[in-house]
Amino acid sequence: MITKIDSFEEKPSNWIEYIDSYNKIQEQVEILNEGIENDDNTLIADVILFEFKPTYEKLKNIITYTIDIEGSRKDAN
Repeated sequence: MITKIDSFEEKPSNWIEYIDSYNKIQEQVEILNEGIENDDNTLIADVILFEFKPTYEKLKNIITYTIDIEGSRKDAN
């Protein structure tokens, strides 16, 4: 998604927030991979619960903002 939207001339006004979320997810994936390689179930659980979950919730809010402010919801009343 990031690559595709980045190729567009026009981007959402909160584009930097998308980039920040993407970078956070990339970092979290690396930490999660480390936990998997080391068979560290505590690290895996911590990353999912305390890192991934809040980041994806924030990303959901970012996307919702973009849709509500710059786009439209189909069949919204």
